[in-house]
Amino acid sequence: MKQESKVTLTKYAICFGVEVLIAFLVIWSNGFFTGSPAVNLQITADAFFVAGLLMLLFAGMMYISGEGALLGVG
Repeated sequence: MKQESKVTLTKYAICFGVEVLIAFLVIWSNGFFTGSPAVNLQITADAFFVAGLLMLLFAGMMYISGEGALLGVG
C-alpha cells in the first residue's frame, strides 16, 4: 500500500472515531437505555444528526480557512 493511501486511511479513521465518540456522547447524555424503543430511535437519529452536522461545519471551516477567508480575523 502506498504511503499516501495509508495517510488518507488514517485521516478517515480518525474522523470516523470522532464521529462515533460524538454520537455515543449524545446517546449517553439523553438516557438511551431508559426509554421505549420509539424514544431510543429518536435519540439515535438525533445523535447521528448532531455528529454529522458538527463534522460538516468543521469541514466547512477548514475549507474557508484554507481559502484565506479568515486571514483578517487573525
